[in-house]
Amino acid sequence: MPLSAGQRQLIALARVLLADPAVLIVDEATSSLDLPGERAVRRALRTVSADRTTLVISQRLDAAEGADRVLLLGDQGRIVADDAPDAVVGQGHPACV
Repeated sequence: MPLSAGQRQLIALARVLLADPAVLIVDEATSSLDLPGERAVRRALRTVSADRTTLVISQRLDAAEGADRVLLLGDQGRIVADDAPDAVVGQGHPACV
């Protein structure tokens, strides 16, 4: 029986975490998960990110919850905001609405 996209995503994330990298880069880490799975992965990422540099790439601003810093890219791929998550949301960028 083939694995679902969400199952493959969880296995890939588990393999990376078992490698215990000093720098963790996740790109749309919860895109194929249901809401309970997404919440569980975010909690786990917050825990494992405490002792390492973590770069989270996401189109959803709520993925930045708990981040120290957010870089918001504009339409041309240029950085249009670089601040704490609450400050970026408060700046009123169209991507944050």
